[in-house]
Amino acid sequence: MSNAYKEQQVHDALPATSHDELARQHFVRSFKEHLVTDLHPGLKTVYEKRAKGKFIAEHQREPETIQEVGQVMKQDAHYQAWSSLLRTSQEMMWSSAQIPVQRAIQELATQAAQSPAVGSLRLNPDLQIPAYHTAVDIHCQPGGYHTEYIENDVAQGAIYDRAVYIYAMGQMGVE
Repeated sequence: MSNAYKEQQVHDALPATSHDELARQHFVRSFKEHLVTDLHPGLKTVYEKRAKGKFIAEHQREPETIQEVGQVMKQDAHYQAWSSLLRTSQEMMWSSAQIPVQRAIQELATQAAQSPAVGSLRLNPDLQIPAYHTAVDIHCQPGGYHTEYIENDVAQGAIYDRAVYIYAMGQMGVE
């Protein structure tokens, strides 16, 4: 990939990573690149060579909707492996981004509180986060975007900032 060696731009809300933490994040990024570059293209072949014919044999017609394509693709071993590995890469991404933030959470919150204000935001402390948002980890992000672990918490933003760089395989967050 063209951004294979570009590192994320360092800024005050990005916690320092140890050698091992950075190596883990690089692995997750490389793993995702492998899935996108090498396994994902095979899905078209799987559809054309196996899944489409299976659907036609069962229904005497080609699939007409994305749901019908999904129905037959979900039965294929290549799709199942790709889907499972993609889900695993997503979970690994969040984990690798969380570890340095957890270690530096207090320092990040203190630093954010001491930074000069560039605007303001007033939140309703009585606002209840809807169950559809708290019942599952959206995009597999543990705690979602709303969880606060300490007072003046900035952890979720710091986690997301690093994770989106990994998720986009180095195409975001670089100079």
